[in-house]
Amino acid sequence: MAEKEGKEFDEDIYNQILAETSGDMGGRHLLAIDNAIIAVGFGQLVLEGRIDEDLKKLTKIALRRELIPILVDRWRDYKETRTEILNKMIIIIDNIEN
Repeated sequence: MAEKEGKEFDEDIYNQILAETSGDMGGRHLLAIDNAIIAVGFGQLVLEGRIDEDLKKLTKIALRRELIPILVDRWRDYKETRTEILNKMIIIIDNIEN
């Protein structure tokens, strides 16, 4: 496309622009998905006193994934608190009997 417009394409500049503008979208997207799963799982627990087995598994996966260092490290000063809360939530999920 650049050649068609009479311009040279510089892949290094393209990659730099892409990196600067996309930032940490993948991590944020994953966090949003995990938070949604966790919210639905605990929402069902609060509303119905139970969690469907498949949702229970997904909720635990989301909680455990949030403990992966690359994801939990993003919380910086809140990291220890975040880790503690996530671990408590996993214990709650493990203790649920449907």
